Amino acid sequence: MKKTTGKIAVMGASFALFLCGAGALQLERGTARTVILAVVFAGLLTIAGVQTFRRMKNKE
Repeated sequence: MKKTTGKIAVMGASFALFLCGAGALQLERGTARTVILAVVFAGLLTIAGVQTFRRMKNKE
């Protein structure tokens, strides 16, 4: 059960970041838009890195 809950939480966080990024694209070009997109990109990369690390750790 814990594994499923963790997967759902990761998917939810990824989707929320995706929606924030999509929403930021509707803003006018400027500093706020750039910062939001950078934070979203960094968050998605972090999630991908953590997931990769967990998968590699489980294979050992």
